[in-house]
Amino acid sequence: MVFPNYHPPAVDVDTVQALNCIYPNVVSPNGDGQNDAFVINELINRQGKMYIYNRWGNLLAETNRHTWNIDSEPAGTYYYVVQFEDGEEKKGYFTIVR
Repeated sequence: MVFPNYHPPAVDVDTVQALNCIYPNVVSPNGDGQNDAFVINELINRQGKMYIYNRWGNLLAETNRHTWNIDSEPAGTYYYVVQFEDGEEKKGYFTIVR
């Protein structure tokens, strides 16, 4: 059966690009090329700042780069805050294993 005056309702489609949002929880700066630095991939595509704190709350790094190269910090737990220019904020922690 054909309905000549029938028009189906319009459908809106939104396309959303998923970003590779990886927040590592372990870093092992031993020079093997794997997990040697703390990397926030989301800062590659979005503008923002990353703050790194030690377990006592002392600020160790403030950067707008997506990578924090670990030099002489001892093994232990560290905390990060990522503040994006759009106001979004991500917080978490990671462990340095030596």
